[in-house]
Amino acid sequence: MQFILGVFILYILYNLVTKLLWPLYKTAKHVKQQFSNIQQQMNQAQNKNESTTYNTTATDINTPKASASKDYIDFEEVKGK
Repeated sequence: MQFILGVFILYILYNLVTKLLWPLYKTAKHVKQQFSNIQQQMNQAQNKNESTTYNTTATDINTPKASASKDYIDFEEVKGK
């Protein structure tokens, strides 16, 4: 009787490990790897944007500015009757 109970408990433990714990472990490992990949891509994009920003600012310093009169449109006030 104890032998049958022991085998039954081992069977339940085996099923628990193979059908629940092992897939959870694999999923957690996969999710962690995906977060790592996303973070690496974000860092690469940020580094690319920082280098682009630096190049743009260096170009902006050398370009002449447009006159202020071309930036604005005249405003005419409309009076009520």
